[in-house]
Amino acid sequence: MKPALGLLARIYQSLSELITFRANQARLRFAETDSSVSETADQALLRRRIRAAATVLLLAKGAFTIRSLILHGSAVPLDGVILTALLVASAWLYSPRTTSYFWLRSVETGIFLGMSLQLGVQLYNQLNQLTMLTPQSAEDITFTAVSFVAAVKDQIIATFGLMMIYGMFIPNTPGRAAVMVFLMAVTPGFVIGMNESSMRAVRDFRQSHVTASGVFSGNLLALAVGAGCAIYGTAIMNRWRNRALKAEQLGQYRLREKIGSGGMGDVYLAEHRLLKRLCAVKVIRADMSENPVMLSRFEREVQATATLTHWNTVQVFDYGQTAEGTFFYVMEHLHGCNLSQVVRKHGPMPEERVIFILRQVCSALREAAAHGLVHRDIKPSNIFLAHVGERFDVVKLLDFGLVRPLNSDNRPELANSDQLQGSPRYMCPEQAKGQSPDSRGDLYSLGATACYILAGRPPFDLQNVPQLVIAHATQPPPAFADIGVEASPELEAVVLKCLQKDPKDRFSDPDEMLKALEDLPNARSWTWAKAEEWWQQRPLHTGAADQASTLITVASDESMTEDDTAISGTPHDALEETVIEIPSDPE
Repeated sequence: MKPALGLLARIYQSLSELITFRANQARLRFAETDSSVSETADQALLRRRIRAAATVLLLAKGAFTIRSLILHGSAVPLDGVILTALLVASAWLYSPRTTSYFWLRSVETGIFLGMSLQLGVQLYNQLNQLTMLTPQSAEDITFTAVSFVAAVKDQIIATFGLMMIYGMFIPNTPGRAAVMVFLMAVTPGFVIGMNESSMRAVRDFRQSHVTASGVFSGNLLALAVGAGCAIYGTAIMNRWRNRALKAEQLGQYRLREKIGSGGMGDVYLAEHRLLKRLCAVKVIRADMSENPVMLSRFEREVQATATLTHWNTVQVFDYGQTAEGTFFYVMEHLHGCNLSQVVRKHGPMPEERVIFILRQVCSALREAAAHGLVHRDIKPSNIFLAHVGERFDVVKLLDFGLVRPLNSDNRPELANSDQLQGSPRYMCPEQAKGQSPDSRGDLYSLGATACYILAGRPPFDLQNVPQLVIAHATQPPPAFADIGVEASPELEAVVLKCLQKDPKDRFSDPDEMLKALEDLPNARSWTWAKAEEWWQQRPLHTGAADQASTLITVASDESMTEDDTAISGTPHDALEETVIEIPSDPE
């Protein structure tokens, strides 16, 4: 008896899984009343596929009903019931309400088994009509036989098509598909077997025609072929879908869309599969994965950012490597714009807001300096104004791809004699000379960034890269009046001190600059309330079309430009590239 009980248990489990389908991976289950929880990707896929299948069946049933009206002048009342049920199911599946797997699978089962039941009832009615005929001649006998064969063939063709639609549209495992296909195949036969008159018509046909066995065996063979094709198709589609899902996943993160691209890799908007938290995933390019220098830089960026916990520094959530060897790390996803985007769209900022932003950047750099880290790529596109925790103008310092500990200068794998690393418009004199800066180099770049957000242009607005590099290394910083900046003398003194050529003439560290900013007359003029009012008057986006360019993730890459080039597709500006190649032959 144990084997029998085991078989019954397996059948019960298969039927239960058929109705309450769950993906193989573990998931958090939320109550249906929690309307704030969106459908999982599997739920959304299942809803779309059932909806598509219901639409196809609705169109097919509608076409056959119209055909019946044209040929016979009337339609079977059951056809109207089926059409109404399919229409209601399609409308329900188009509704925005989140639906559990139980109800989705219940609707799927109801649609396909309901259609099979309707086919059985239709064949039952046709066979009943044949039993009422009393053949008087050979022609009548032939007509009855042909009508019988045609009715059975129509049933087989319809069931075959129904199984094909199920195999093509509904995501499933082969085992669950086999259960459903089996039920679709036997439902019409079960309906016929429950009626004595239908069974009598079958027996009369078998007794009257020597070819009856061939007809029935051929029909059963056709059903078996259809069932096999449906199950096989489900298996193939399930296999390819799993491969596609694996290609779209990195560990616990499901990639949604590509939102950025740079010299080292690509940036994707992603979602944690269990937490349902949006994040930004930065993936190193395959060719870069084979470059030990790039891998070292990639790991250095992750490790450096992960050690920083200040709220004005972008947060790193995770780091890993796929089975295929792809390196990636995961950062927080932010709503807002970087300084370059804001200035390009809305123009230079008032002095009090500039001070508000600089203070936050200095706070982030203060922690980095305390950890012995130098950012080395401070520029407007790496300073992000985010909407976080119901606050606006929250600064997030991005892209630590060029960060280097102060004690790493003797590591040859992190240096390259043929490259100047930095952004030409904002690099400090030490970088321009090929030297390694300390935290005072970051303050120089921050001063150049302050000029940009105050005037809409950097201190040296040249179009030639070598001239820019030379200007940063040798030319004194321009006065505010020379570049059209209207600001207090106190703020000008702070910015110009940052832009001194000799690091000894600058602030000694970010903490000293932060104190100088806090002592300015307008240091408290810009508030969180003013920031909120400013952003509410200038919404980030007005529709889905603008979302890609305004909900920017924080994964600014080393070769992204100051604006949102990776988002909008604007051509790169060589003056804002992070890594500058120096020809080995000066001629």
